[in-house]
Amino acid sequence: MGFMDKLKGFFKSDDTENATKLIMIVAKMIADPKSGGVKGLVKLFQDNGSGEQIASWVGTEANLPISADQIKKVFGGGQLVQEIASALGVSEDEAAGKLAAMLPDVIDKLTMYGQIPEGELLEQRLSIVKGDAAW
Repeated sequence: MGFMDKLKGFFKSDDTENATKLIMIVAKMIADPKSGGVKGLVKLFQDNGSGEQIASWVGTEANLPISADQIKKVFGGGQLVQEIASALGVSEDEAAGKLAAMLPDVIDKLTMYGQIPEGELLEQRLSIVKGDAAW
């Protein structure tokens, strides 16, 4: 099973459109210069009590899980969770749950070998996550 298939597996088999929407929203957030890329995301998680989780996703060890409640705390239950809920037509709790299920794998793939990508390398890896290119 490929990476995109695994991400789409977080949705019902007939809901690949929503899986794609979620992947695109997450990729857009990470690519946004205001977010600080993966480094900015790591800091956001550290500042909101989930540093251990994101460190495991960036590192080479097994990914620690994160709960929907922790996701809402990290993102302040704010715009990202609301945007996902609106795009997918689900509640904010369900959107946070989908993000919690998918984000560890996305960050893990973006940070292969424990290295945080920046610039062109980040763009290349985001293209792969979005399905625009192959590993």
